Amino acid sequence: MAKKNGFVLTGSVQEKNGKLYLVYPHYDPIKQVAKPKWKSMGLYEGEKKAVIEKRRRELLRVLEAEETRLREGYDNPENYPLMEFLNDWLENVHRYKIQQTTLQGYRNKIHSKIKAYFGNEVTLDDCKPKLIHGFYESLRAEGVTERTVIHYHNLLHAAFEYAVRQEIFEVNPMNRVERPQAKKFVGEFYSPEELQTLLALTEGRVFISPSSSPPSMGYVGAKPLGSRGITLTLSARKSTSAKRSWRSSRRTRVSS
Repeated sequence: MAKKNGFVLTGSVQEKNGKLYLVYPHYDPIKQVAKPKWKSMGLYEGEKKAVIEKRRRELLRVLEAEETRLREGYDNPENYPLMEFLNDWLENVHRYKIQQTTLQGYRNKIHSKIKAYFGNEVTLDDCKPKLIHGFYESLRAEGVTERTVIHYHNLLHAAFEYAVRQEIFEVNPMNRVERPQAKKFVGEFYSPEELQTLLALTEGRVFISPSSSPPSMGYVGAKPLGSRGITLTLSARKSTSAKRSWRSSRRTRVSS
């Protein structure tokens, strides 16, 4: 039956390794070209012709609606599913601009957290700031770090920027989304008393010179009794410890 828009999907039955496939022209809205795509029919070679023909018509009827939408509806964000767009953008465009490890990381983000939250029904037109902020809050509720939330923000921003260049969006909706901000690290310093305790627990004698009130500097010296060495560096975090030779660590300046 001819369609109002003049498009009718056609396809042929092909055999491969004993299985039957429907081969039809699948339209890529990003590259705007149609390429053959193999769709399993769930049938095997030797099946009755009537059964094969019935299955072919059923598949074409289902696929025709999708292919029509691909060809005519993707200039309208209301008709473009978010997940489909992200997959098209990543696999057909962005993958050639990034390293393989980054590509795999993007795939994991799209097919895990993003798909779990947005599902397959959300379209590009649904991606308003409120929805995106809700996604960020869901990530935080799962214990995701703010830096990781920023990675998701950057991914969506890059993808939607491409949609702007393809004239799917007039403006990037991510420009109205509040960008997450990672908390700045605030370091802590060892006090002279803490240094005395730290060094006293090692196999060595400890000496800390008198110091005035912060932010003046003091000096630490230690003489090991064994082969173990201690590193005390200026502005070092309490969680950081690095081994150095005794010669390079005999006189290390630290904040008092």
